[in-house]
Amino acid sequence: MKKLLVMITFFVVGLWTGAAYAGNYGEAEVIDIQPIYRTQYNRVCHDEYVTVDRRYVQQNTGNTVVGAIIGGAIGNQFGGGKGKDAMTVLGAIVGADVANRQGGNSITRQEVEKQTVCTQEPTRIQAGEVITFKYRGRIFTQTFND
Repeated sequence: MKKLLVMITFFVVGLWTGAAYAGNYGEAEVIDIQPIYRTQYNRVCHDEYVTVDRRYVQQNTGNTVVGAIIGGAIGNQFGGGKGKDAMTVLGAIVGADVANRQGGNSITRQEVEKQTVCTQEPTRIQAGEVITFKYRGRIFTQTFND
């Protein structure tokens, strides 16, 4: 590839220096070749197993039923006629809900779960070269990008 780059450079130099040198390029001495790098980011994913705490609430049906009865009895104390019936039903619903939330036993367990973790990892890749060469007593620098 370096030989090709030097030949291309000769062609470019020949065009640049004028027609006097056209067809008679001669040889050039390569003084230095420096790579040009760029950073490319690749997404890398892997699975990790982590321990998490899970909280479970065991419901107690008996507490819910007792809450509904007490709530219905309290609701029955309000209103009159059809309003009294509505307040009784509403009291039973609210009582059951409160008892359901308060009456459960809370259990915390540790569980292992799989999580996919992704990161952006940099990779340094060569993106071209800068070639410095001496041609007919003059020093030239040419950049080639891939």
